Amino acid sequence: MKKLKVGVYVDGANMWFTQKSLGWVIDWRKAVEFVKENFAVRGVYYYNALKKGDKKTKIYLEGLEKKLGFIVRSKELKRIETDNGYVYKGNFDVEMAIDMILEVGMKETIDGVVIFSGDSDFAYLADVLKKRLGKKVIVFSSNKFLSWELRERADWAYILNKLTRLAKDVKNG
Repeated sequence: MKKLKVGVYVDGANMWFTQKSLGWVIDWRKAVEFVKENFAVRGVYYYNALKKGDKKTKIYLEGLEKKLGFIVRSKELKRIETDNGYVYKGNFDVEMAIDMILEVGMKETIDGVVIFSGDSDFAYLADVLKKRLGKKVIVFSSNKFLSWELRERADWAYILNKLTRLAKDVKNG
């Protein structure tokens, strides 16, 4: 059977919270290998905001690029003042949506997207990709973070709670 050709898009912030809720860290090498077992991957994009001076996250993102071949999109976190102090925000939904439309939606040679996020903000994008552009939408998320809106629109949803084989081996890094 011919594998669907897909672009893979990782919402770094959403996956950070997902991993915290799962109690384990995703080994991105294993995750990409799993996706490649099921689909023909045409590029892996990882989106993550950086807090100014955060060397640990910068090294992590550089590792994804250099060791795993990810295309990393990053920007500085915004510090927003609230009545209760400050919050940091680094939303990438628009950038991810535009990249998916340009890199997958507008290319006849690519069949769909794999989205590592459960964010309901991607529900409309899923509708556009499927109904207007004829693409497949595959989602990876946890039970807790997969919104019903995105689950309803996805062609397939892989539940990370059941994919513990993608966990990073803490002993071997």
